Amino acid sequence: MSSTVQPRNPRRMPWSEVPDAVVARIEAVAGSVIESVAASPFGFSPGFAGVVSFADGARAFLKVMSASRDPWSIEVNRREAHVLALLPKEVPAPVLLWTVEEGDWLVIAAEAVDGEHPRASTVDAHAHEVWVALGELARVEAPADLPAFHAHTPTSSRSGETSPRHRSWMRDSRRLGATANGSGRTFPN
Repeated sequence: MSSTVQPRNPRRMPWSEVPDAVVARIEAVAGSVIESVAASPFGFSPGFAGVVSFADGARAFLKVMSASRDPWSIEVNRREAHVLALLPKEVPAPVLLWTVEEGDWLVIAAEAVDGEHPRASTVDAHAHEVWVALGELARVEAPADLPAFHAHTPTSSRSGETSPRHRSWMRDSRRLGATANGSGRTFPN
């Protein structure tokens, strides 16, 4: 069996770049001091992402980003937090715990969920769980105030139009939505 190297995000901010004032604010909001940090090198956003453990035993998945370092990431992550806050408890997704802004920094804290990041060698092993979660999601009624998907799709800064890559992804997500809502396609067993 060949081993596969997991792709890492080269722009991911390390915890050491999070300013002391932001760390102090995180601890104040959490009500406990940070005991350990397990950063995630995977994902798309350039800010810090990882699980933080607090002295009181609590854990949170944190996303920490700076408007001066990555201006585009602030609004995208504010939107993510807004959507997470609107999701019903039946949705198989981490719960938003809190958000905080300190200067030009944004921190999003969500429920820490144990698991592994899928690797190319485990995609098939995780496929069934993904289909099950999508099936559960399809049975949950969307909140009336949940923004439409296209409202959160990045657009080209010059033309204001959605990029070809995102148009393709939206077409695929519509197909997936048709699958999830019972249009005749079925989930694999």
